[in-house]
Amino acid sequence: MGVRLLRIAAVYFAIASIIGLYSFFFPTDLGSLVANLSAGWASLALAGIIYHVFPKAAQTGLAQTYFWVYNIGLPVGIIGGLLSLGWLSGIATIAMLVGLLIFAITVYKDLT
Repeated sequence: MGVRLLRIAAVYFAIASIIGLYSFFFPTDLGSLVANLSAGWASLALAGIIYHVFPKAAQTGLAQTYFWVYNIGLPVGIIGGLLSLGWLSGIATIAMLVGLLIFAITVYKDLT
């Protein structure tokens, strides 16, 4: 799972960079989206590194739940940000927060 998370993080990093570059040349109100994407890819990369170093923790049900909750929430947040749908971005942010809390529980519970 660690390598899979790192690969997904690289995709989100590229998306954040493209949107940021677009916003530079064509001024838009996408700064918060770029900031959230940057935090999103960084947290996925960190989780990927942790799960790669501690593969036993990556095999738990909590780790799988984190993966899916976070990786559904992040693209929904991107869509909400691009379409200026604050309510959708809010739901996605809550899903991502739940995913990060699950990840934190996994770190405290299953790292050995």
